[in-house]
Amino acid sequence: MRDSRYAYPDEVYGGEHPNYSLEKATRYRVTNRITKQTYQASALSADEACKKLGWLIGDCFVEELSLG
Repeated sequence: MRDSRYAYPDEVYGGEHPNYSLEKATRYRVTNRITKQTYQASALSADEACKKLGWLIGDCFVEELSLG
């Protein structure tokens, strides 16, 4: 069961993105500075994590989450 707070690559790209690699992906906690909404997303960069949520990087506070 998928958690609605997460942005999944297949939902964002409409299928598996050809350049998306789970080995290179990093999990980010993204908080919108305006609405204070917080989500987690797997992405190749902080900018991509914000874009997956439909937000601009300037409107977000992004934390890289460690594995473990």
